[in-house]
Amino acid sequence: MMPITPSCRSQLSAQDVEFIASALGTDVTSLLVDDATRDAVLESDKLFQALLDAHAPLPVSPRLYFYALTRRVLAHHDRAVADYIASVLAEFLEGDRWQTLPGLPDMQTQYVTDMLTVLADLKGDRAFLLQAHVGNFSLFVTGIFPSHIQHRASVRGAPDISFYEKVGSAHYRLAAEQAGARSVGLDGVLHAIGDDFNKVRRGLNRVSDQFLHWSVVQ
Repeated sequence: MMPITPSCRSQLSAQDVEFIASALGTDVTSLLVDDATRDAVLESDKLFQALLDAHAPLPVSPRLYFYALTRRVLAHHDRAVADYIASVLAEFLEGDRWQTLPGLPDMQTQYVTDMLTVLADLKGDRAFLLQAHVGNFSLFVTGIFPSHIQHRASVRGAPDISFYEKVGSAHYRLAAEQAGARSVGLDGVLHAIGDDFNKVRRGLNRVSDQFLHWSVVQ
């Protein structure tokens, strides 16, 4: 299994391009080729409002939608950070990837403690993949489902948000130090999220509260 990489800006679908052109009222094909003009297009107020006004099912890919949302609430962070987090959200929507351990397709768990137990026996690329997954998982559950984490902590004595923040932050930084992270250009992004986990998590809380309104069974 390959690591999740920032790919939302570079993997726009034909449907995405059509929607963007309609929202901005112009042909955007040439604008999306150049990095500078592409970023200006993807972060435009017109496009953001058009996405908010769109009726379900969304006429764009999850990658475009999540990038627009995450970039809006993480405007002070590097674009690659917003792109990475949007890619995590898009990937976690596909099947059971959010609870399937990378490199171990037959092993699924929703518990960080299980992941850490498995991680203790791994080295090299397999350790890197699972370290990044622990960070991604911790950010996902505390960013998108904070009330669920708080409920489980108060009612069942499960780990609270501060636990996930410490574990997620530490494992993003550990993953960033691995050769696998450097080989795919993820070291800087993972370090940035690890160092600023709390602010990034709070940004995702705003995404969840204002735009997604997802829920889980308590």
